Amino acid sequence: MSNRTAPRPALDSRDDTSPHGSPMTDSVDPFPSPGLMHQQVACSAGRIAVWWCHDSPAPDVGRGRALLSHAIAHDYERSTHGIVFTRDAWGRPALAPGQGLPPLSLSVSRRGTLTVAAVAEGIDIGIGAEHLTELPAPPLLRYALTAKERAGLSEEPEAQQNDSFCTLWAAKEAVAHAIGWPRLRALIDIDILLHPRPHLARLGKDRSPQGWEIVPLPLPSTRAAVVLAALLRNTPHPAARSAPHDEASHETS
Repeated sequence: MSNRTAPRPALDSRDDTSPHGSPMTDSVDPFPSPGLMHQQVACSAGRIAVWWCHDSPAPDVGRGRALLSHAIAHDYERSTHGIVFTRDAWGRPALAPGQGLPPLSLSVSRRGTLTVAAVAEGIDIGIGAEHLTELPAPPLLRYALTAKERAGLSEEPEAQQNDSFCTLWAAKEAVAHAIGWPRLRALIDIDILLHPRPHLARLGKDRSPQGWEIVPLPLPSTRAAVVLAALLRNTPHPAARSAPHDEASHETS
């Protein structure tokens, strides 16, 4: 394994709506794009529409919003013009009211040239994506993962550890996006375990989070990126029962 430090993974929560919740709309139809792809994903929590594309160079701010606009326009048979976004009480991207659309859960993740967007009804959804060519150095692992996550990663076969790290990181990002948590809190207050399948083991002080499903999304043409969706179904927002740990617990929890 090379001693060169791997790039820092990014819990990229830029959902490309306005930074302070004021509505934003697209002035031009941003698609179709030659590399635009989509598929419907069925899981126990419900169905989600997933859209993704690659841009070279990396997309400008606004690409995630444009992709969401196109997904909504396609699925609800309307023009992208006039679709207005805002943020909800938890800071998640949302549709501004009064557009004649049902309540939708929206999420965007960007990693390098890849942008992934998801739209769902009736469930809270978050998307996470990660791609690294080698495992990060130990100091970054201590920063990025909790003690339990690092212990689980160390038990993986060496050849699998890079992909397993990407799974952990993408899952943490997805859960954070689903509930609107900032990226730094996700590092400390989300525990993901890999076996028997990736699942949410802790959310703040809640050591038995209910209603969650983490779904791997093996999307075609994502250039080896690990993409996951975190779904929260039929459950109130977990803020009341997921108070944060003291930050010092990051190394011991």
